[in-house]
Amino acid sequence: MSTALRAEAVQSALDKYRDTSFEWGRNDCLRLARTVLVGIGAKGLPRIPRYGSELTAIRRLKEQGHDTLENLLAEHCVEIPPSMALPGDLGTIKGDGALSAIVVCAGGKWLGWPAETAVFAPVGLRPEQLFRWVAP
Repeated sequence: MSTALRAEAVQSALDKYRDTSFEWGRNDCLRLARTVLVGIGAKGLPRIPRYGSELTAIRRLKEQGHDTLENLLAEHCVEIPPSMALPGDLGTIKGDGALSAIVVCAGGKWLGWPAETAVFAPVGLRPEQLFRWVAP
């Protein structure tokens, strides 16, 4: 997969979510991840169910057979070491609630909704787990 395609997918996500406030089921990390993955050509991704709160998001995740967002990502991506992160790769960081938060690699920074501001921007934390979608 070309670096240019990865950069375009990240730029598209940045354009879509720039200056947005976090909102469950609308402007959140799962939608960010899907935007990036679709942008780099991922196929066969599950539909994102409707949810408007963390509690409902957890219920929907469990209905799809996953206990964590990391398990959901691992079903569609491969785990990679931090030194291999490229634009468009996904990472997870500890969230404020029961779920982790998904962030996207944008070169030397990670994008998401930082807990301090809840507005889409670079996040200050390094991801604990990293994932890359690989074309089948």
